[in-house]
Amino acid sequence: MIAELSLGAALLLGAAGSVHCVLMCGAIAGAFGVSSAGRAPIIVPLAASLGRILGYAGLGALFGLFGLGIASWLQQPSGIWVLRAMAALVLVLMGLQLAGWISLLDRLAVIGAPLWRRLQPLTRRLLPIDSAAKGLAFGALWGLLPCGLVYGMLTLSIGFASPIQGALFMGAFGLGTLPALLGLGVAAGASTPRGLSQGRKRQIGSALALFGVFFFVAPWILPHEGPLAALRPLLDCH
Repeated sequence: MIAELSLGAALLLGAAGSVHCVLMCGAIAGAFGVSSAGRAPIIVPLAASLGRILGYAGLGALFGLFGLGIASWLQQPSGIWVLRAMAALVLVLMGLQLAGWISLLDRLAVIGAPLWRRLQPLTRRLLPIDSAAKGLAFGALWGLLPCGLVYGMLTLSIGFASPIQGALFMGAFGLGTLPALLGLGVAAGASTPRGLSQGRKRQIGSALALFGVFFFVAPWILPHEGPLAALRPLLDCH
């Protein structure tokens, strides 16, 4: 299992990926703010964001359940190393995408496109989104919108081999994206947030990609004694 990818790490990954989320879902987030303008401008956007986070958590539970089904294999040396390689690859791809150098993860969105086409009629029935209940329901469906970044995180949640841990991991990721998307929804019609500069996005993305490489090679390069040895319990493959 990948307990080293903690809830805190998921929260940070969500915060780092929020720039991507604003680009992909900014129009939807802004629409919630416009829908509730003049009444309680934070209620509908907040309900929609909570629904989206619950949608992520539900997906995390499903993928964690899938991991539970193959838990015996995951505990074997071959399974552990395949899982480590998969997690490292996803982290590198996420970092490169956040930096703006590739868009490979976005191609994963085609996997969920058929499901989203079936769900679109349900989203139209919720329009106009003028109440917290509608916002919560639409947000839950919004969480199923095809997104390569989300699918990358779901890949990592398999390694927990637990529906509860998978749900918590994806919920923490959703919370990390909350400030940016909720802020955009509340500020809709007033101004467009600038977000991070391209240079800052490249710094964050590069750091994440380098951590992905380090995560994979750590068992070979970390010493067994000395200050750096304290990292072994966090990054070891056992």
